[in-house]
Amino acid sequence: MLPPFLFEVAIGNRLGDRSLYTTKTKGSKIKLEQGRVNKDYLYHLFELYKGWTNYEKPYRYIPKVTKGTYTRGVIKSYSFRTITHPAFDKIYNFFICNGKKTYKEGLITNHLTSVGLSYWVRDDGSLQKNNEIILRTMGFTQKENIQIVEELNRKFKLNSKVVCHKKKYWAIYIPASDAPTIRKHLVYLPESIKYKMPLIKKGHRSLYLYIFIIH
Repeated sequence: MLPPFLFEVAIGNRLGDRSLYTTKTKGSKIKLEQGRVNKDYLYHLFELYKGWTNYEKPYRYIPKVTKGTYTRGVIKSYSFRTITHPAFDKIYNFFICNGKKTYKEGLITNHLTSVGLSYWVRDDGSLQKNNEIILRTMGFTQKENIQIVEELNRKFKLNSKVVCHKKKYWAIYIPASDAPTIRKHLVYLPESIKYKMPLIKKGHRSLYLYIFIIH
């Protein structure tokens, strides 16, 4: 069984876009990967999962050819995998149905904590120049988005709603008035990435508007 804190972190990681694998007999495992600009955060995760991986240190992916955003000889990302273990089966079963990522009703209500929310935001959130946060969580349907919003609002006292962002992706908007509430739940973010904490500006109507991209 995973330690309670790590279990909560893993829920947040998986609501992001971390990869999950399973075998027929040995259990499941998680792959965690971040681009080179997020090296410190990946190493932070590595320390959290250290008792659950055989890696001595995260793997550095260095492309051998230049292609697209890849530059030959320059580190593209850092990653590691956990061991394959039945302790990860519960996480796998929460999110995977017939080999496809899905959202199962009650997941946020019953299992997402402030710890998980913090790591969900850190995994896929990006702070925009206009003070928005975009959280990219791939693979959920419109119906699942609606369920996610209902549970987020009820569990964390938010006022979010589902919209179609740029006519491409389903998005969950959390209004600026919710900034104090969101900030309260992001206390578990490591110091190295505290810049993702919302700034509360008293007397200013445009606090932070949060956008959770679901596509």
